[in-house]
Formats: sequence, C-alpha cells, structure tokens
Amino acid sequence: LKIDEAALAKLDEQCGAVDAGKLSKAVLQPELANLSVSGDSLPVEVVRAGIVVRIHTLLISKEIVRKQVVLALVDILNKQTTPAIRSMESAGFALATCLESQGLSLYASELQALTDHTYMFIGLAGLVVGAGHALVRCLDALSCLSAEAVGGAADAFDLNYYVPHRPHRGLMQSASALR
Repeated sequence: LKIDEAALAKLDEQCGAVDAGKLSKAVLQPELANLSVSGDSLPVEVVRAGIVVRIHTLLISKEIVRKQVVLALVDILNKQTTPAIRSMESAGFALATCLESQGLSLYASELQALTDHTYMFIGLAGLVVGAGHALVRCLDALSCLSAEAVGGAADAFDLNYYVPHRPHRGLMQSASALR
C-alpha cells in the first residue's frame, strides 16, 4: 500500500497549524484493548480492511493526526503483521496499543481518531459487498448452464423486453449473460 505524498503533506499542514504545547499525550488503559464479546479474534481480512478504511478516513478528514501514525498503519499492512483484535468495539484501543508497542507515542487526538469511528464495520461491509458481487457472477454462470441444459430459449432474455419494462441494471446484465 502506498500513500500519496500530497495527502501526507496535508497531514503535516494540519498538525503544523496546531500548537504542539496544546497536544496532550494519550493515556491508554490496557484493559480497554481486551474488551471482548467472545474469545476469538476478528478474521485477519476484516482487521486489514478496517485498517485500510481508517487510513483513508484519516487522510481525508480534518482530524489532528501525525503523518507517522498513518505511516505506521500502512507499515502494519505492508509487513502483514496484523494485530489480533478481539472485537469491533475494542479495535481502536487494540490498534493504539499495537502502535505504542512499536515505539510510537500517541497524542490524545490520535487515540480519539483511532477509537471514535466504526471503521472495522465499514471494512467488513466492503468485504461483504465484494463477496456478494462474486456470488452474483457465480449464480449468473450457474443460470447459464442450467438454461442451456434444459434447452431454454434465448428469446426469453431479450434486452428489448427488459429495458422498457424492467430497467434494472443488474437484471439486464444477468439477461445479457443468459443470452
């Protein structure tokens, strides 16, 4: 994963506009990183997707986050050293603990930026949507094979019928595949 230098420069500008003396160091409460509704960790794919979403939102937001924090998150993805996160609710604290264990001392605003958003849910939703698209493609292929096996008429899937009567893009794509 590479980050655009202009986006990183914007982070430097935002941090430079704030008086460094007004930034307070974050105080992590270790027990918060271990909040869990079950004993299992989240799947690695979900954690990685959530980190990608968080990097993106940090780059486009107005939150006061240093470039080093974003680069540390990118480093986690690039080195494939995904932290074990036990629940969606504790994801921010677990990531903050992971960053601090790598020697990066967080400011309170950075800790808040990591913990205040539901980026893991958004990452999971992205994975679900991607899987749904893949499933639809598989079902289209299965429908094609089934229609061919029973000798289905291609005229039933004529786009001239679907466009004026049922103008749904997905329906037209499936009908096109079936023809």
